[in-house]
Amino acid sequence: MTLAVRLAYVVVSPIVIDGVATRCWSVARGKRWYTPRTDHSCQYLIRMGRPHQSVPPAWVALDGLPVLPATAMVLWKPQADPGAAAVVTVILAGAWYLVHFVVAKERVTT
Repeated sequence: MTLAVRLAYVVVSPIVIDGVATRCWSVARGKRWYTPRTDHSCQYLIRMGRPHQSVPPAWVALDGLPVLPATAMVLWKPQADPGAAAVVTVILAGAWYLVHFVVAKERVTT
């Protein structure tokens, strides 16, 4: 796998992790895997009553900030890529958990 492909994963990982975690959580709750989801992090924060103007910056802060140092590290030392990807994945999964279970005092269902 080339550096460009691995770096591309790190850059899009907030979207990938949010999508995979949301899908897995929905399937674990007994929903069909192929039905559309309305509980991705951004959608969830808006449904909880957060203003539309504040959700994208909050999502970038939770999901985007870990990606920037990881991207810089991978560009600087390509051999650190697997470790950087693992750390970013754990951080982003934690951010997903925060949005869905800590930030939300009560679950919003649709």
